[in-house]
Amino acid sequence: MELNDSYDLSKPAYVYVLDHRKVVEPENVRPETRKMELVEQFSKSYRTNTVVKSKVTYDDVKKYMKDLRQANCSAYSCLIAIIISPDGEKDSIMAYEGKHYSLNKTLVENVTANKTLKGKPKIFIVDAAKQDAVETDCCYPTFASNKVDTIIFKSGCEAANAQGNFFLTSFFDVLREKDASDVSELSRSLISRAQDEGHIPVPSVEATLTKPLIFGHLRVVSNATVKEK
Repeated sequence: MELNDSYDLSKPAYVYVLDHRKVVEPENVRPETRKMELVEQFSKSYRTNTVVKSKVTYDDVKKYMKDLRQANCSAYSCLIAIIISPDGEKDSIMAYEGKHYSLNKTLVENVTANKTLKGKPKIFIVDAAKQDAVETDCCYPTFASNKVDTIIFKSGCEAANAQGNFFLTSFFDVLREKDASDVSELSRSLISRAQDEGHIPVPSVEATLTKPLIFGHLRVVSNATVKEK
């Protein structure tokens, strides 16, 4: 595929952040590597409309996904969902109060069911330390939507430390370095960095993209908006 046949990213990205954590990083974590600081830096560098949902519960997810499935995203080139949770395993993500929901059945299914996102890339960035989680029933009924034009980045097993968060820090570092190339180059570099630094298991990537996806086409030309809701 030629890069000039890439996804049209002339409109801003809709960035939707679900933060399920009860506590943020300890004080000894460098500010520039804290997770929400990384998201804020990304939102300032690229053309986005960013909405942050904090302390998100299982019931919140049900409501947010119903709303997102029906939202009018015509003003956006793509959707980027960033999920931050202290726990996740076997397609599950732990919500604020400890209940688990399905990444694919709940998030991916409802986002890809949105008709105004048809033909647009849907990017899922899942930062969830993998523990012994058990997947529960999904929060919202499935609709057998078309899963084409999606890419899912999942963190490997890790814990926060004074050096910061490997997955999100490395993801956004590599994104800045490789944003003029197709996202497949970002994926290879992210996995390579994890292997070089001994992070096992390495992050995983699942994609059904039909065109090159070049994040550099979203480089900021005006101020981004970040909304806490």
